[in-house]
Amino acid sequence: MSGFYILLGADGPVIIDLPQAVDAAANNHAPRMLVRDVDNPDVDLAAHFEHVETTADLESFMREIDSARLAEAAHQMRLPERA
Repeated sequence: MSGFYILLGADGPVIIDLPQAVDAAANNHAPRMLVRDVDNPDVDLAAHFEHVETTADLESFMREIDSARLAEAAHQMRLPERA
């Protein structure tokens, strides 16, 4: 598991990404895989934090999200219907 997918929240660490190949809700092995990944991080989680005092450009960020949503909607419209 990469340290880039772990955020420190007020209540402790929060994992923000799971392997895309694993449906954690439907896979009986998901808890074991999570423990394996947490026990074997591929980075030193404590050594890479750098506090940045800049303000995020939220408007630009939201435009990117909206653009991705529109692109995905257009993609979905081009897919053949499933029976």
